[in-house]
Amino acid sequence: MGYAAIILLAAAVAFGVMKLLGLDLKIFSGKSKPVEVPYSETLDNIHEINFTEEIDKAISSGNYRLAVRLFYLRLLKQLSDSGQISWQPEKTNQAYIYEIADPRKRSLFKTLTTQFEYIWYGEFYIDQDNFKQVRSAFDQFNPGKP
Repeated sequence: MGYAAIILLAAAVAFGVMKLLGLDLKIFSGKSKPVEVPYSETLDNIHEINFTEEIDKAISSGNYRLAVRLFYLRLLKQLSDSGQISWQPEKTNQAYIYEIADPRKRSLFKTLTTQFEYIWYGEFYIDQDNFKQVRSAFDQFNPGKP
């Protein structure tokens, strides 16, 4: 019975330390804290979004994560319009990567996809300086014709 008490005490101390440090481990809390996103993912139709207007709004409000998402959606639209991918709302980003025939463009698109996924789905904070680098990478990718 002494060992059980020591183990419970050690677990309680470890839990308390993690909470004091602000660590949110799923094994203790069951869920990560939700992050509010002022943009509906389910309603994205890349052929109906005014990208210039929406990107300008996101940047002016300092919502760089949303701006990166919009850059990615705009890139999907450009690839779809040029016939390099067949856009469907239910497709995964990985499916789009494999649709691009040109190996160089596929590699660049894969890098942009990884950046987008880390920022958007990984919920990583992105400041203005980091955003400028990501924006530059998106601006340099020219879907052009297949």
